Amino acid sequence: MKIMFSVWILIFLLILAVVNAVGFIELELGNLNISHSVAIQGVCKTPNGSFFYMSDANSIDRLNSDGTGRTVVISPGDVGNSRVACNDFFIYNSQGDPDIVKTFSHAGVDQSEDYDYLPEPWGNVNVDVSVSANNTYLYMGTTIPGQVGTGNFSQWLTATQLEDSVVQLDLRMTEQGAGMCTLNETIFTSNMSHITQWDFTGARLGSFDFSGIFVPVDIASLGCNESDVDVNVFVGSGNAAAKKVVTFVGDKPIAPPADTCTAPGSGTWNVDCADNCNLNTAQDVPGDMLLAGTGTTRLSAALTFTGTGQELTINSSCTLSIESGGEIGGT
Repeated sequence: MKIMFSVWILIFLLILAVVNAVGFIELELGNLNISHSVAIQGVCKTPNGSFFYMSDANSIDRLNSDGTGRTVVISPGDVGNSRVACNDFFIYNSQGDPDIVKTFSHAGVDQSEDYDYLPEPWGNVNVDVSVSANNTYLYMGTTIPGQVGTGNFSQWLTATQLEDSVVQLDLRMTEQGAGMCTLNETIFTSNMSHITQWDFTGARLGSFDFSGIFVPVDIASLGCNESDVDVNVFVGSGNAAAKKVVTFVGDKPIAPPADTCTAPGSGTWNVDCADNCNLNTAQDVPGDMLLAGTGTTRLSAALTFTGTGQELTINSSCTLSIESGGEIGGT
């Protein structure tokens, strides 16, 4: 039987830290292992998982997502300094001479859409590329040839092929020619022994040490792909006798919600009172409910606590205003 009551509140004084940043992704060695005969310069996987691309100084090869069915899609003469990025629409290839990034279809047809990165601060640079899944942005990671500790990360608009000044970061890459790739909420760079993760403000989130798993590494080769449940980071490795692409797997980063006004599917509902939520739609509360921060949360619909022993805790700087139609109940 559903028991309705107007107010049942336990008030506690508390300090609640609300963390909105994407957390560090802890990686582990995956099971993809693709052999190649020469140095691997770039790797990427389409967001829908249809294709995997691997580039060297001579060609860009397309493979199935499991590494089978290899075929050359961009041939010698079209490649140059071959870093590669891809989404569900296009392949992007950075070329050393001239200093451009070219756009190809998945069939290898040149789309005549070029990104000229000569206006970058240092002129002729090593460029790695990554692209957003929705094809809105192309990202470039640049390092000065021969100068360790320099690195720039910039965002380009695919509609205009021009750099967007909103995102341009100095990542201080620890290796000349370091690899780079992006997800929707984070950036990865690589050196000979680590994968470093950054957020889009340029803050360093942490690093993953793979030096004990395999050596050496081709630092120019780094690609990443985000699925519904995990993240794949692809690294080119090997020596003169053998080159391989290996994959690392980590849990998908959880982006913070736009606000805290909607109950989660499970666990504690942390409401930031600074959001000044107007809870005017009936919601089920699966766990405890904590209101913190400074502001007013207004309730004009039913909140149903669906578990047992649940508590509603309110910080002293937050006001819960129960208005017409508002009620708190349990099952």
